[in-house]
Parts: sequence; C-alpha cells; structure tokens
Amino acid sequence: MKKIYYVAEAYIEDYNQGTDLILIKSKSGNIGGYSFEFDLYTEDLEIVTGPYAPERPYYKSRWHGYEDIKHAMPASYQDLQKMERVVTGYLVEGEFSVNSFN
Repeated sequence: MKKIYYVAEAYIEDYNQGTDLILIKSKSGNIGGYSFEFDLYTEDLEIVTGPYAPERPYYKSRWHGYEDIKHAMPASYQDLQKMERVVTGYLVEGEFSVNSFN
C-alpha cells in the first residue's frame, strides 16, 4: 500500500521562492514539512506556509536537511486537524505531481 502525504504551499526566504512541502511526522512526534525541490525540512509551518505575505517573519524560520526522508512517516489527518488551513493537496508515494484540493 502506498503512503499518502498531505502537502502545504510554503515560501523559503533564502531562495526567494515558493515550494510544496510534504507534511511528515518526525521521530520525535513533531509535524514538519519537507521540500523535495530544495531538500530542506522545517517545523516552522506557522511561519512559512500559506500565501506569501511580505509582513510575515520568514527570516525566523529554521531550515535544515532531513536524512531520513525515505523513512518519513506521513502526517495523518488527525495530526493536521489543528493546521487544516495550510493543507492544499496530497502526494501519493511514487508519484511526482501534487494533487490539489482546489
């Protein structure tokens, strides 16, 4: 059975560009987002997700590599209920394009 990852749109200030994040649950149980495009991970979803807004403090977000992406657990629907405003679509394991909810 293939994994289904929920996806959020985000902005990475260092690259001055938007990206899709797959939403995963880390080993510590925290929910974070991983960008395949930039090979970066963040748990600062409240700062970086959603439509771009110049007044948001993107500079406060922390991004780093994520070595265990092949073993990442998708964040569940229950994990994301508090953050439902950020979820914009889903990605099926093994596929390359995001399916949008819009």
